[in-house]
Formats: sequence, structure tokens, C-alpha cells
Amino acid sequence: MAGCKKPKLENNGFIFLILAFIKKKMTKQQTLIYLLVIQVIYLVGAVLIALMDNDATQYATIAMQMFESGSYLEVAYRDIDYLDKPPLLFWLSSLSFSIFGISHFAYRLPSIIVNLLGIYATFKLAESLYGRQAGLLAALVFASTFGIVLFNHDVRTDTMLTAFVIFSIWQIMAYIQQGRISHLIMGFVGIGLAMLVKGPIGLMAPVLAIGCQVLYQKQWRFIFHWPWVPGLVIVLLILSPMLIGLYNQHGYTGLEFYFWTQSFGRLTGENVWVDTTGPMFFVHSFLWSFLPWSLLALVAYVKKWVLVFKDFKSARKQEVLTLGGITLVFIAMSLSQYKLPHYVFVVYPLIAILTASFLSDFLENAASFKFFRVISITQHVVNILLWVAIIFISTYVFPLRSIPIWIALVSVLVLSILSMIKKSVGFSQLFKSTLLTAIGLAIMLNMHFYPTLSRYQAGVTAGEFIKEKDYPAEKLLAYIAFRSSLDFYSGRIIPETKDSEVMMQAVETHDTLIMFTNEQGLIDLQERQINYMEIQRFKDFHISTLTLPFLNPATREDATDVAYLLMITNNSAVQ
Repeated sequence: MAGCKKPKLENNGFIFLILAFIKKKMTKQQTLIYLLVIQVIYLVGAVLIALMDNDATQYATIAMQMFESGSYLEVAYRDIDYLDKPPLLFWLSSLSFSIFGISHFAYRLPSIIVNLLGIYATFKLAESLYGRQAGLLAALVFASTFGIVLFNHDVRTDTMLTAFVIFSIWQIMAYIQQGRISHLIMGFVGIGLAMLVKGPIGLMAPVLAIGCQVLYQKQWRFIFHWPWVPGLVIVLLILSPMLIGLYNQHGYTGLEFYFWTQSFGRLTGENVWVDTTGPMFFVHSFLWSFLPWSLLALVAYVKKWVLVFKDFKSARKQEVLTLGGITLVFIAMSLSQYKLPHYVFVVYPLIAILTASFLSDFLENAASFKFFRVISITQHVVNILLWVAIIFISTYVFPLRSIPIWIALVSVLVLSILSMIKKSVGFSQLFKSTLLTAIGLAIMLNMHFYPTLSRYQAGVTAGEFIKEKDYPAEKLLAYIAFRSSLDFYSGRIIPETKDSEVMMQAVETHDTLIMFTNEQGLIDLQERQINYMEIQRFKDFHISTLTLPFLNPATREDATDVAYLLMITNNSAVQ
């Protein structure tokens, strides 16, 4: 797949996992073992899973064109000026292509590396707020959350955004607490990189979180703090190559789009992107994307609000950095007129920290919690239901035939069951069983479910076929059925049209035309009495919007479309 060989699954990581399981208390070494296992799962998914249409494949195609053209300041998609997203993801993926060659693994690798920075920053910020144990738990919660596992193979700009935002919050909070200039500089470097990958949200998210903490604790000197000015200069210096490119390519319109329309325009209605999602969209998005920690995170969030209200008239020693950052960003995102589930992932490190602070208290002082038994039983039910889903998917939806992957899943399942029934001493079975459930879910998704789904993307399979046959781009046409994956996996920019007259002109002006199309395009050719030869057909389904008929093997064929690769010779056309 795009030049990547499938690796053999190694079981050594799971031996370490078993050794780690034996220990009674979470340690730094144990955390590193779990994180190593999770990182291996990320990397295996980065190799096995094809990029999803449309965003990831579009960004990968932009990076591919950037690498091939050498044009880094002026961004283009399919040789047309591109304005939608800042260029950092494209720059780093293009650099990765220059080292490792063009493949979906090389596209993802920079984001996976930056995500490691996000995990570390989550640990350090949680440690500074709640202690080392909470820091270790926060790193594991964040790294194992379903949405973050997904984000390390369905790579978009938000993957890096999330890491740079939590890095900047950690560094600026360290500056506020310790006064070191190095923390100030690194904090604004993080903000600059966050803005370079996504836009003004890279500044707004840290400001909202840190601003809540400063105001709540009445640290007035940090509101109009003169070092913020040189910090903003650092941000502008980091943004300057992009701003020069934007101005040269789009004039003042490009600068206005970047600083206002793309982000704030979604609140004012100036942005063209509008959907029908309601104000609760991110709530239910959170419930599935933060699995298996969603329930514990909700309890932690409510508990934190209770503590803050109780503490409001006291010496104000509670931290509200996490609470404020989560709440205000959620509200701002919910007011947007266009929403996608991953937009809110930027606060998942903060949610992980809040969850870890609750878990740290909960695990050490379980007896003092009135609802200990209710919380524990409910979370175990969540874990059991997820394991039922893992087994159901692996046996019925897409039967798993890989023995090594079954061994891995069964090993983690056994450990998870043992942790549920074991009378824990010190480190509670609740956290361990939930973490093991998260690891089991990640194994199933990255090593089985999503690799299987990939074969239902006609743009991917047809692109690989075109690349293998080495059809020249000038003899290719995508008619009606175009998607970005066709460009990336074929390794060439394929002309595309939805206009039947343009299609007819292409047929008449080519001795031989290789056409990628769908059922509608096929009917069009038949109505125009254009003879064709079918080269290959491909199963096609939009896998980012799964449906029950598709997931049901009995109805999957009816729910799946078909795309075609056809050969049309000039004398085949009826003039």
C-alpha cells in the first residue's frame, strides 16, 4: 500500500505488558511500557491503514505536489491556488517524503512524532498541577483515547494542533509559576506552531485556558504583562514565511482569510462552510471519541465544578485551567456554523488531565467516595460492552483471520478480565482494566478494522492499480467519481470533470482514454453510445460515515457502490 510493506506483528510488547501488569503500583517504567505498546499500535496502523477521503488524502496530495514542485510558500492543490489550511502539516509531510519516499506512512510520521510531544506535555502539565501519579495517568488516558488513536492514522491538521496547544499551555504555565524566560519563549513557539498548522485557534485555546486560571486566582499582573509583547513577536516571526506566501499568492484577501474568515467567520456566518449540526454536536462526539474514558471524564468534570463552587470564596487554590479551557473552547466550537467531531480534540489533553486528577484521588481514596461502587461497576460495564463490540466486529462484521492479532487481543482481554476481578492493592483495577480495554480496542481498530475498511475506498484501490500499470496522467480522466485518494495513490494528478461535454471532448481527442467513473458515469457512456472495455471494478464506500447496512455482512453488498476503470479507444466512440 503506497510503497509500504506490512510488518509482522511482534508479541514482545505484550510480554512486557504482562510483566507490567504484575506490578501493584503505577510507576514511570510501567507507564513507558504501556506508552510503548500504544506507540507500536500507532505505527502499525500508520503502515496498514490507507488514508481516508477526503481531508487526509487531500492534505497528503498537497504535500506530494509541494515535494515534487519545490514550491513551499505558495500552496497549491491539483495545480490550483489553495487557501483553506496553513502549511505546516504540508511542509513537514513533504520533508518526510524527501527522506522516506511518498507513502501514507511518510505522510503520517511527522504528526505521530509531534503527538509524542503532546503526550509528554500532557504528563508535565498534569504533574505540575496534581503530582507525578496524576501526570502518568493523564499521559496514558490521552494516548489511549479512541479519538487520539484515530487521529494518528486519520491525520489532519488538528493532530499537530492538539500537541502544540498543550505544549504551549504547559510552558506558559511553567513561566507563570517559575518566571523562567526559556518557558516563555517555548510557550510562544508552541503557539506560533499551533497557528502555523491550524490558524487563530492555536492562540485562542491557550489564552482561554490560561486566562481562566489567571482571573480565578486574581493574578492581575499577568493580564497586562509586558513579556507577552515579545512573545507575540516570536509568534509573528514563526508565521512570517506563511504570511509572505499568503500575500504573494492571494494578496490581502489571503491574510484576512487566515486571521478572520476561516476561524471567526464560522461564528459570524462569513465563512462559506455551514452545516445543520446542533449545539449539542460536540457532546455526543465527545462521548464516542473519548472512549473508554468518557464516563470517568464526565464524573471528573462535574466533580471539578462542585469543588470550584465550594472553593470560590476561599483562597482560590483550585486550578481552573483545565475546567475553563474545556468549557470555553466547547462553547466557542458549539457556536460555530460548521462542525466536525475532531475540532474539539484540541482540549482532549485538558480533559485527560482533569480525568487523571479525579482518578488519582479516586484510586488512592476510594473508600471516601460515596459512589465508589456505582462508578466502578458502571465503568466495568462500559469496558465489558467495548470488549463485546471488539469480539463482535472481529467475528461477525469483519471476521479476523490473523492468528497473531487474535493472540494479542486474547492476551489483553485476559489481563483486562483479571484486573476486573482482582482485589487491587494500591493501584486500582479500575484504571488498569479500562486502559487494557483501550489497548484492545486500538489493536482491533488499527490492525484489523480500519485496514479492512481501506479496501472499500475505490480511490485507494484504483489509484494503486493505476500506479502499478503506470498509466500516464495525460491518458487518464476521472469522470464524476473523483476523490483525492485517486491522485495520492496513483502518484499523479488525474484530470477530472463532472461535465459530460468535457468528458465527450476528452473521448474525442484521445486515441486511448483510461476513465475512472461510477454507475452514473457508466450510464452516461451508454446513453451516448460510447463503447468501452472494463479494465477493473472496485468496491466503493465512504468509510468515514459508516452505516448499519454496510456493517452488516448480509446487506453490505447492497450498501456498497461500485467504481470502474474503463478503456475507451477513439474508434469506440460513436460520432
